[in-house]
Amino acid sequence: MRILAMFPIELVSKETLKIGLSSDPFPDLGKLVAAIRYLQAEKNPQVIRGDVDYTTPNTALIEAAAKALGMQI
Repeated sequence: MRILAMFPIELVSKETLKIGLSSDPFPDLGKLVAAIRYLQAEKNPQVIRGDVDYTTPNTALIEAAAKALGMQI
């Protein structure tokens, strides 16, 4: 999937297994991307102030996903 190719393979693999093995009856791409983004932020040494909502895609993520899919927005 082109969207998942935007992220490091080890994060995609880990979070795919975690969501796939969970009891969530409706795992989907949005939940997977949010989990990967959260994990990326945890690994980032830069301090983030305040709460960040990883469940809502920001403009940078939307633009990167559109580019990965060959869409013009």
